[in-house]
Amino acid sequence: MPLLMLAAAPLAVWLGIRFGLAPAVVVLEGAGPVTGLRRSAALVRGEWWRIFGYTLVAGMLAGAIAYAIQIPFNLIGTFAMMPVLQGIPEHGTPSAGAIAAAVFAVILLLLGGAAGQVFQIGFSHLASAMLYVDQRMRREGLAEAILADLAAPAPAAPPAAATDPAAPHRPAGDGGS
Repeated sequence: MPLLMLAAAPLAVWLGIRFGLAPAVVVLEGAGPVTGLRRSAALVRGEWWRIFGYTLVAGMLAGAIAYAIQIPFNLIGTFAMMPVLQGIPEHGTPSAGAIAAAVFAVILLLLGGAAGQVFQIGFSHLASAMLYVDQRMRREGLAEAILADLAAPAPAAPPAAATDPAAPHRPAGDGGS
């Protein structure tokens, strides 16, 4: 069984990178799941190694920061366990204080793990979205379309009297004087 998993690992990595942009496609384009997978494969085609490198670096960075987030929780939780270890008699039940310290330590460890995972998952999805936008800019000229939208003249603003109900009403033929 472990040999089979070892043989399947390269295929899993290849598929993970090939379809790694699918969540960003589904969210940013409003596509369905199958369309997202096809679009992800099309965006990754010819750029697999570059996207693999960025995904690997982003994953390592997210893991390191998530671990750094967990360290204070783990340290405090570990020190909270000290009374538990010292407060258990050889033959008997632990004291109420030792049980409270154990519960506090477990809660801290769970909170630290949850905080680290929330960061890691969020950062990974952000990196995927950035790669998606980068691929669209490189392949489809998304940057030019965005610049063209920015350079287009803005629609004319309606007169102030029409948008501000508190503005004084002037008759149309008054001319403002």
